[in-house]
Amino acid sequence: MELRHLRYFMAVAEELNFYRAAERVHVEQAPVSRAIKALEDDLGVMLFARSRQGTRITPAGERLVTEVKDIFTRIDQALRAVREVDGRCRIPLRVGIADGMVQPRLSQCLSQWRELLPRTELDLHEVRSLQVPDMLRREQIDVAFCFGLGTTAGIAQEAVWSDPVVVLLPAGHALASETRLSMAQVVAQPLILCDPDFKPGFRQQTEALVHRHTDSPVIAAAASSLANLITQVGAGFGVGLADAGHMETLARPDVVSVPLDEPAAVLAVYIAYKTPADGEVSDSLANFLAHVRTFA
Repeated sequence: MELRHLRYFMAVAEELNFYRAAERVHVEQAPVSRAIKALEDDLGVMLFARSRQGTRITPAGERLVTEVKDIFTRIDQALRAVREVDGRCRIPLRVGIADGMVQPRLSQCLSQWRELLPRTELDLHEVRSLQVPDMLRREQIDVAFCFGLGTTAGIAQEAVWSDPVVVLLPAGHALASETRLSMAQVVAQPLILCDPDFKPGFRQQTEALVHRHTDSPVIAAAASSLANLITQVGAGFGVGLADAGHMETLARPDVVSVPLDEPAAVLAVYIAYKTPADGEVSDSLANFLAHVRTFA
């Protein structure tokens, strides 16, 4: 059994298509098929069931996926540990950015880091909010920016900055000409909120604000992303809540952004990282956290 066989297996398990898996690992389809056949012969189990309807993974295959992920995580950890011992090798800091985060302050934070500490490069990854905890635990990323992850074991989170909440309205809405809006005016409208299965932190923060004023808001729809939320507002399905930082970037002619007249109504951005077993993070991560905190 060779590591490349396991890499081919993971590609097929994730694509459930031998042709696409071969494209992904940059080989012909035949070597991938032979590798899977060799694995099945070595293990004495069927990893995939093939039929005219397509390819599906078997229970044995699902278990192998779990084990192989741990193997590759351990290999990556070993390689990084070796490189970190060699001071001549500069290891990039892998920064996850939850999908939809386009705040100018985030860009400024990353830009200033590159100016101040260019020796520690940043490797940016756009990730789904729900993937962040698992990617941090498996050390696929070192740190992540998000709107919060809820209670997550083994993951440290801290609010690093916040922006005022604004109300998003279709351009032709009756309230679009107002200079400020109260929450009482907002909760009287059908609301577009982010789906907690896609943006848990964003939903948790906006929902808490709504529930200060009503226990039974009218939820017109749940959006899978902030971009989708804005699209639905623009289409007239309801009104939404967002942070002023994002709306600086996502300004659209069909969506009006009105400040919310609510004391201390803000949306916080969090930075999350894996809680180290010995209580101490790496020097590069510690320096990065200290830098991010200066933007609070």
